[in-house]
Amino acid sequence: MTTKTLPLLAALFFFMSIDAVHHSLAWAAGKPRVLMGSLGDSITAATFADLSASEPFLGPPDENGVRHPTDPSVPGVIFSVTNKATYSWASGEKIQSHFLRLKNALARQGFEGELRIQNEAIPGEKAVRLEQQAARLAEAMASGQYAALAYVTFFIGNNDACGETQEAAMRGQLREAFRTLASIPQKEPIRVLVSGLPRIPELGTAPIRQHRIPGSMTCEEVRREVFGSCKHLLNWKDPAEFEQRLEEVAAKNRLLEEAVQDAAARFSNLDLVFTNVLFEKSIPASWLAVDCFHPNQEGQSEISRLLWEAQPWY
Repeated sequence: MTTKTLPLLAALFFFMSIDAVHHSLAWAAGKPRVLMGSLGDSITAATFADLSASEPFLGPPDENGVRHPTDPSVPGVIFSVTNKATYSWASGEKIQSHFLRLKNALARQGFEGELRIQNEAIPGEKAVRLEQQAARLAEAMASGQYAALAYVTFFIGNNDACGETQEAAMRGQLREAFRTLASIPQKEPIRVLVSGLPRIPELGTAPIRQHRIPGSMTCEEVRREVFGSCKHLLNWKDPAEFEQRLEEVAAKNRLLEEAVQDAAARFSNLDLVFTNVLFEKSIPASWLAVDCFHPNQEGQSEISRLLWEAQPWY
């Protein structure tokens, strides 16, 4: 080793000691690249977020009197199952998503590299498949393209609540997903925001059931004739049954919170935060997409805001 190399090595060790999210030298040339990951189901995938329940979307009745969603090829009408790159609360670029919020936060902190997003959410997904989503993040990190996994959003359980997944099974499934995330090697802890479920049974209340979309159909009619999402939690008959259904969702949230506590004790390299903020907020009809179940652009934007305010890192 020559005396000429000593200043270079000193500089290298200095920069490597700084938080890798901001200044890692994983790339020998160019600016560092870091990754944000999102795991979840149709809410994080932004299913139907491109078409609001306040916009026309049903065509004329067919021979059986049933009205179907309009053809997506009709000019001015967009109707898609996922909108990850546009309207997702986690990853969209047409709303103030966590991806854009994180990019701005890192810039304010002096990060001059590139932030990329990998949204692995899949409509209809349950906790049983979450480990596979986490594995795809682990694969991305193992590729050597990224200096660090800067942030992960974790929003699952809606379909488990609708389908009544057993608690013991869900606990094990969540543990395996956290274990896979924890297998990602990096110097600083991986920041993971875990969201509890919203107040799904409220979508069966009279103001939302009677909410009319253009064409005079109510949300109740839309669910009965076209979509029919989450019948178990939405089709309650009286206040006592409503409270029972709400308690089922609350129990899933307690399970999620306990799973976070368990994972925090098991995996020291995960910086885990659970928030129940969505359950604490009533769901207005203005947040709903065409199926009167999933969030539209306004709903996705509000989910982003509420969850961003709940994360402590940025």
